[in-house]
Amino acid sequence: VTLGRMMMSTLDDISTTVLTVFLLNIFKVASRCSLSIRDKFIRKIYKKVFRRQQTEHEMRINKYVVAATIETDILMDNMAIVVSGFTMLLLQNNKFMFMFPYPQRTMTFATTVVITLVQLGIAVPFDLLSLAISQIYLKLPVLDVWDEMKRRKFEFFGFLIYGFTCMGFLGVCYMALQVPR
Repeated sequence: VTLGRMMMSTLDDISTTVLTVFLLNIFKVASRCSLSIRDKFIRKIYKKVFRRQQTEHEMRINKYVVAATIETDILMDNMAIVVSGFTMLLLQNNKFMFMFPYPQRTMTFATTVVITLVQLGIAVPFDLLSLAISQIYLKLPVLDVWDEMKRRKFEFFGFLIYGFTCMGFLGVCYMALQVPR
């Protein structure tokens, strides 16, 4: 996620950035909202392979997990939007060490803020659309999951920050280092 967002942060033309982010978010809405459809397909395979129907309780838990997956994906995406541009801004003086796709222009704080706001400005409405479709049409417990996430904010958001830092930011930096492997 972070590396892809870094690539979008380095597009030289703002109209290309807008178009790319717009198309990416259309795909993300389709991907998130098709989780339930894909899940029904997997349940059919599960039923044939194990010759067992899922119980109502298992199906309710499954819907809860799908809603949590969608919300976690949205949170991670938006964190990646914010972190990616500023990571590249901070590391641009050492860009010879990395294989990040740096633009021809010098990245400034102002351009990084603008690109971040453009990406968030496009992503957030699509995220809200994903959540609305999931809650209203797919009958996923999106609001219940969000309430539970807020109630357990230290465990949930602490894990997200840990994961994003260790597997996201540090992982991307390690992968992008120009060292022999």
